[in-house]
Amino acid sequence: IYCTGAGKILVGGLGKYIEIDPDHIKVSLSGRVMFTDLYIDHAAVSPGDDTKILDRPLYLCDKITVDDIADLVVEVSAMNYHYKRVKYVYRLDDGTWSEADGNRIALDGLRRGLHRLQVKVAGSQVVSTLEIEVGRSFWASPLAVVLYALLGGVAVVVWWLRRLPHRGQTVAEKTDNVQS
Repeated sequence: IYCTGAGKILVGGLGKYIEIDPDHIKVSLSGRVMFTDLYIDHAAVSPGDDTKILDRPLYLCDKITVDDIADLVVEVSAMNYHYKRVKYVYRLDDGTWSEADGNRIALDGLRRGLHRLQVKVAGSQVVSTLEIEVGRSFWASPLAVVLYALLGGVAVVVWWLRRLPHRGQTVAEKTDNVQS
């Protein structure tokens, strides 16, 4: 196997060779786009890791559920290895189509709720969809709000009870207590 300076590939054997010119290979990019990798807050997410977001590879998932996040990045592939020629477009929640940055789609600041990410190869009609459900983290859950209210109430009661013995004292009695 030999690659010429002009980019042609020569494959030989038994006294003969085949010349392949990659620029003349017709590439069909109408296939389905696959969701290949997931990053949350710049960290890769894998099946079975501590995040517990993926229980299988992303390309086998139709829906993922995440807690409140700062940013989410999804990588996609048309499983076509003419990478430099593939352009992807995407939209979120039936919005307008936007061109992806290579094969990476950055979704920053997703609101709570169910979102639908649609991706396709530019010019293709075949659309791949991934549903992303953004839930609450524990700190914003109703249970946490109840706990915050209880802690606040306990703090107010403790403060009030600490001040209670001093309520009936006059200024002179308080001065005597401080001096003795």
